[in-house]
Amino acid sequence: MRKYFLLATVALFAATNANAAGTNTANLGADAQLQFAAEYECSNLSFGTITVNSSKVLSTEKPVTFTVPAQVNAEATGLSENISAVDNEVAGICEGIVNANGEDWFEDADFASDTIKIKNPANKEATVTLTKSGNYVGGTVSFPIPNNTVATLTDWAGAYTGEIVINHTY
Repeated sequence: MRKYFLLATVALFAATNANAAGTNTANLGADAQLQFAAEYECSNLSFGTITVNSSKVLSTEKPVTFTVPAQVNAEATGLSENISAVDNEVAGICEGIVNANGEDWFEDADFASDTIKIKNPANKEATVTLTKSGNYVGGTVSFPIPNNTVATLTDWAGAYTGEIVINHTY
């Protein structure tokens, strides 16, 4: 009986032996990057209405320039000698999302650039160098008017606009 049992076992092994050609294996990794974005509501930084004294020297070496501080009730400072008056200047205010600790995330936000180019309909360009204090945005504007000719002054007159992106990455 043992002999038949042993023979049956060997036959069973021989009949069920699989011929495996090989095995392929691979490792699969997984990753993710999580970031958060906040949306801010910002009022415009306005340099108001600037009255330039066209009888004063205007040149790229003596640009029309002044600053609106980043503060509440901002008043223009650092007026270049060719400015007669500035009216209705206002610092920008950005209000963002408050985190669980009651901190306003805008205070740690960064400008995509510290300068912004603003243009008028005649495509004349002025440069604004931005500053930030808390939720207030101020800046210095500079108009590089090349000379006092009537044609030049006509091209440089008008409303100037532009915008910039504000980022907060954490």
